[in-house]
Amino acid sequence: MGQVIELAKFRSVKKRSYLKKYESHIHKFVNHFIHRNIRCSFESISQHYIASKQAEQAAAWDYYDLRDSLKDALHEVFGDQIWLECNQFYWFDSRYISKEDLVESCISHMILGADVSVQKR
Repeated sequence: MGQVIELAKFRSVKKRSYLKKYESHIHKFVNHFIHRNIRCSFESISQHYIASKQAEQAAAWDYYDLRDSLKDALHEVFGDQIWLECNQFYWFDSRYISKEDLVESCISHMILGADVSVQKR
């Protein structure tokens, strides 16, 4: 009774435990979602992005701008869909994974390809 629980630390430990247990399910889901819904490669997206920035004569742009633009686009176009589809699986728990996390996983998978094990959580 005299113990004080640090809520942020507790949630962090629970989230890490959840991700450790279900990370492979999340990666399989994201991989399947991308193959079903996104039919262009990261290379073609980046080439189109570079060409549009050159056409706009943008003063500066970089990988982070591209990633942010891609994140905004995926969130707007597929955010609700990926969230609803993911909610149907037994392993999904909205306390530990958000729509933004799923979109970020999609972006990482698109950039890194099938080898998202390189990605750090």
